[in-house]
Amino acid sequence: MTNTRIRSRQQGFSLIELVIGMAIFLLVLLAVYQLFDTGSATYRSGQRKVDVQQNARVALDEVVRQLRMAGYFPENYNTDGTDNLVNPRVLHVATSTGLAVYGDMDGSCTTDPCAAPNSSNVFLYCLSTDKPNRKVYVRRVKGATGAASSYTCAGGDILAELADLTYARDSDAIIDGTAWLTFTYYDVNNTLIPVPAGSGLDNEALGAVPPFASTANRGNVRTVVLTLVLREEMAHQAPQIYSLTSSIRLRNIN
Repeated sequence: MTNTRIRSRQQGFSLIELVIGMAIFLLVLLAVYQLFDTGSATYRSGQRKVDVQQNARVALDEVVRQLRMAGYFPENYNTDGTDNLVNPRVLHVATSTGLAVYGDMDGSCTTDPCAAPNSSNVFLYCLSTDKPNRKVYVRRVKGATGAASSYTCAGGDILAELADLTYARDSDAIIDGTAWLTFTYYDVNNTLIPVPAGSGLDNEALGAVPPFASTANRGNVRTVVLTLVLREEMAHQAPQIYSLTSSIRLRNIN
């Protein structure tokens, strides 16, 4: 009787029991892996979302801060009593997708009087699309007044990436059909100043030196509302769309 019990205990698991145990273990391992993979994907998506929003928020704040300085001409407000700029215009180009302003937006004048007599420059804020690499950017172009390159959305600084369309199926259609960057203009009474289709407030355009024979609408602008639209793409996930808006009061315009 004793020997029979000892032999029974030493027999171990049968092949069927071993297979069933391994199958149960694999099922539990698979469930744990799927749970981990889902959590990891959610974390990556959330981190990407935060990064995209944060980059755009920083760029938006930078643009807002600089645009508030539009019309600040330190050459004409220094202690030497001379006006180096004659009848300077604040808004050079004002379209629905680009805005070129004039002044010392980057604070290049740090002395009084200015060490550099031409510290005021044209600053163009516009949308730049890189279709081969499926990118959408906000750019800032700095240049001298009267030069066509100062009003052309090429080169300059990239302030923000609004979209990386690597995972988008038809990136060209998305680039062409989405209003990524928009400017809206209001007068002193907060009345909307409509922008003509395909041109600026006074029929000026990007890519060329603007005319100043008539500045009736540009001269009436006191508030600019800037809107950025962001698109965040992830593989095998629906894209996320975000919108950031800020109102800018042009405080250096009487």
